[in-house]
Amino acid sequence: MQQEVFGPVLAVQPFDTEDKAVALANGTSYGLAATVFTRDTSRAHRMVARLRAGVVHVNTYGGADVSVPLGGHGQSGNGHDKSPHAIDKFRNLKTAWIQL
Repeated sequence: MQQEVFGPVLAVQPFDTEDKAVALANGTSYGLAATVFTRDTSRAHRMVARLRAGVVHVNTYGGADVSVPLGGHGQSGNGHDKSPHAIDKFRNLKTAWIQL
């Protein structure tokens, strides 16, 4: 449950409460994506807010769109790809104060 696995893998771990589910999901140094399955819209919004992941899917997986930034948290993140937000990775802003 602590590794970032790329491939057709499903990891399942039981939990009793919403708080425990969040603790399990956030208990890693990675945070590329998370998925929540629920019928409760309020719970979905709470989980999206609490999960440390660059992308949170609710009742689905996928939904890639070039107008939406793709990035992760922790060891899964180094800025954002796709969308206009990706441009920030390639810019070096500089401020200069010159008295004439």
